[in-house]
Amino acid sequence: MAILKAIVSGETDPVVLSELAEGRARDKIPEMQKSLQGRISEHQQKMLKHQLGHIESLTALIVDLDADIKKNRIHKLGNRSFG
Repeated sequence: MAILKAIVSGETDPVVLSELAEGRARDKIPEMQKSLQGRISEHQQKMLKHQLGHIESLTALIVDLDADIKKNRIHKLGNRSFG
């Protein structure tokens, strides 16, 4: 996600972008640098920005719903009578 955010922010240097790789992707930095060469138009940059915003919004919604589910489970368990 960090690479995409950097592209949205205007970073175009493949070396700089590839250094943002995480996890197992770091094992493939030379290949990544080749893949990151090229151009991205303003329109593509803008669309990517909106897509990333949408993903972040959906992620926040999922976190919120998960908290509600957990809260309701605890509440329902607390109202049960065992015995």
